[in-house]
Amino acid sequence: MDHTRSPGMIHPPRLLGAGEREAFVGHLLALDLHDRHLRFGAAMSDASMRNYANGIDLGRDALFGVFDEGATLVGAAHLARAPSHAEIGLSVASGFRRRGLGSALVAACCRHARACGVRSIFMRCAAENAPMRNLARAHGMRVIVDGPEVDAFLAVPERQAIARHAVLVQH
Repeated sequence: MDHTRSPGMIHPPRLLGAGEREAFVGHLLALDLHDRHLRFGAAMSDASMRNYANGIDLGRDALFGVFDEGATLVGAAHLARAPSHAEIGLSVASGFRRRGLGSALVAACCRHARACGVRSIFMRCAAENAPMRNLARAHGMRVIVDGPEVDAFLAVPERQAIARHAVLVQH
C-alpha cells in the first residue's frame, strides 16, 4: 500500500465491521516510526500494533475508517468506550493529511458516542503533535498541555454542534 501517493477521491468515514480489521491492521502497519510515536505516544513494533488492533472489542468500541478510491484505508479512528466516557485514537496516512479526514473521523466518533450515551470524550497525544492539538481545539475540546503529553476533553455536544464538523473536504 502506497500511503504517500497523491490523494484522489476520498469516501466519507464509516463504521468498520469485524471483517475489515485486517484493513485497520494494514493501515497501522503502514505508519512510519514517527507517525506511530505520534499516534500511540511510544514506539510500537509491528507485533504490538497487531495485538492492539486484534484486541479491540468491537462489541463495545467502534472503529471508523476513510477509504480512498482504491479501497485502501487511509484514515482510521478508534473510539474506546467506557460507560460514561470514551477515548479517540486517530491516524491518517501521510499523503492524505490536511484534507479534513481527521476532522470527519472525530465528528463520526462524537456522533457515535452520543448515540451510545457517552457524555465526555478525550484524546491524548504527544505535545509535539500540533495537528492533533489543533484538531482537538477545532472540535471545541479543552486542551491541557502537561509536559510531553497533551490531553483534550469534550463534553459531547448536541447534534447541531457536531454537524458543522462533519464535512469532509474532497478535491
